[in-house]
Parts: sequence; C-alpha cells; structure tokens
Amino acid sequence: MKQKVVGFVLLFVGVISIIFASYGLYSLYDKSESMEHTVGVVKNLDTRKIYRHRKTRYENTAHISYDTKLYGSMHVGVKLYNPFIFQGDSISVWYSPDRPEKIVIPMDDGIIYVFIFASGLLCLALGVICVRKTINQ
Repeated sequence: MKQKVVGFVLLFVGVISIIFASYGLYSLYDKSESMEHTVGVVKNLDTRKIYRHRKTRYENTAHISYDTKLYGSMHVGVKLYNPFIFQGDSISVWYSPDRPEKIVIPMDDGIIYVFIFASGLLCLALGVICVRKTINQ
C-alpha cells in the first residue's frame, strides 16, 4: 500500500514538473519572437558567498556588454544561474527593443527548464515502475 502511494506521488510530481517546464520553455520561445537577438560579452563576473544557517551558497553576478540597434553599447548586471558561464565568454542575449536594459539570457533560463523537465521524466518513470509493481503483486 505504501509503495502505491509513493508511486502516485511520484506520478503527480512528474506530471506537474513536466507541465511547468513545458510552460517555461514555451514562454522562452514566445519571448524569442518579440525580442531582439545579439551577442554579449561577460566583462566581469562577481561570485559572492552567502552564508545562511548551516548552508552556504554562491551567487554569481555578471556584467554583460552588448550592442543594440537604437541605443548603441549597453552594460547590464544580471544574476546568473548557469555555472558554465565565465568571464570573457560570448553569450547570446535577447533584449526588449523598448527597454534594452531588460535582457534574457536564453541558455541560462533554458538550462533550468530542461533540468526540471528531465527531473519530471525521471519521477514519472519511477512512479510508473512503483505503480506497476503494486498492481502485479
């Protein structure tokens, strides 16, 4: 009985994760049509250690320089969640034509949604295995 409950919880978490990740990837695709695309260079990368009770985490802030069509060269500081972006890297940047300081880094956002989607698939597969085991017993 306990294994069946765990199986249904895993199925539920897997479906919710897949729906959330699909919505995130779709919203990223939707943003790509309304934003301008350019290449930016990471000029400076600041890594801060943040201490919490029993927990240490790192926060990366990048200063990105990119060229826009109307406003010329822009410099923006953003938080990065992708640990594979380093100082001096050229990255894809999407910016709003009306507000060029509002940017989206598609690789940074996309990696989060792909990770959530893969985790959802894993939960879904484990849930199916747990439920099938209980039905076959």
